[in-house]
Amino acid sequence: MKKEISPLLKWAGGKRQLLSKLKEVVPKNFNTYFEPFLGGGALLFDLQPEKAVIADINPQLINLYIQVKNHPQELIEEVGELNFRLCDAERYYLLREKYNAKIQMNVFNVESAALFLWLNKYCFNGLYRVNNEGKFNVPWNKECSKKVLDEYNLIKMSDYLNHADVEVLCEDFSSSCIKAKAGDFIYFDPPYAPLPKNRNETFTKYSSDGFSVENQEKLAKLASDFAEKGVFVVLSNHDSSFVRDLYATFTIREVEARRAINRDGKGRKEEELIISSGK
Repeated sequence: MKKEISPLLKWAGGKRQLLSKLKEVVPKNFNTYFEPFLGGGALLFDLQPEKAVIADINPQLINLYIQVKNHPQELIEEVGELNFRLCDAERYYLLREKYNAKIQMNVFNVESAALFLWLNKYCFNGLYRVNNEGKFNVPWNKECSKKVLDEYNLIKMSDYLNHADVEVLCEDFSSSCIKAKAGDFIYFDPPYAPLPKNRNETFTKYSSDGFSVENQEKLAKLASDFAEKGVFVVLSNHDSSFVRDLYATFTIREVEARRAINRDGKGRKEEELIISSGK
């Protein structure tokens, strides 16, 4: 029997609010589940498939899930130590600097994961953004104290990752799902294509090299190729003529989502698309 598991992170484009709509197009039966843009993993942890390949290009994000899987108690202790003291501007920027030093040195351990998680809760809107040097540069959200971690939830997540056949990869979207075959299911949730009216304000830069229009086109071609091979494919993206043209041969459903990650922090409603290879 599945235990309810919630995402650990607040993540740009997170799918918790769209789960019911996404599950309407999830195949009833499939072999291996693939999710190449993992992020907070809302759909993964809701479905809890018996066999999965999950991936993201962000190495520190993937390190978090590896530490959750392999060292849950140590991670709980590290986060507890970080959150024992109240947060202020000095403490936030000191720990951000410490985290960036680990990024620069490619250090992937429990402390890196704890800092990643702590910063996610105390940074502005839970945004993950890096500069041209690959350094995390999101400012403090001015909160002094908040709950960073639900320990019981983390333990349930760790149990799932250990008892199911889950492969965790730090790879790009094309290589991480290369083994998918007929009867498998891939959910692609890429950084969204920018909308014409706010092209300069969309937060699509989750890694230092971003996600370009060419990447969107490459992803659409990959999705089409997999669909032709009998892999069931579901994608999500902005509702735009560009995206609709890319997936003209797919089934497209319109949904409404409220996004809180923007400059004024008040949230906005956006029209999004759930795109699937099924009817």
